[in-house]
Amino acid sequence: MRSYIVIILSLMIAGILSGPSYITPAHAKACLGPAQQQKVIRSGKAKRFGIVARNVSKRLKGTVVNGKLCKHSGRLVYILTVINKKGQARRVVVDARRGR
Repeated sequence: MRSYIVIILSLMIAGILSGPSYITPAHAKACLGPAQQQKVIRSGKAKRFGIVARNVSKRLKGTVVNGKLCKHSGRLVYILTVINKKGQARRVVVDARRGR
């Protein structure tokens, strides 16, 4: 099972399983750097990544393998990559303040 996960993660990193990107270059520029992320988390405008990843993993019955905190349409969101039990990758956008 562990080697299966390693293979999936390797393929995702290589971009083979991630499929088409739904985040345009304009959206990618809106993602926050580490210092900005800490600032908005401390201010309460966004939940910590670990909390959001746990909530999404439970809700979707999968594993969050990647995530970014970004500004999208005037609000903060986490853009997450989730792998379900069948090994299928899915991109999910989650409200950063609510964490769900």
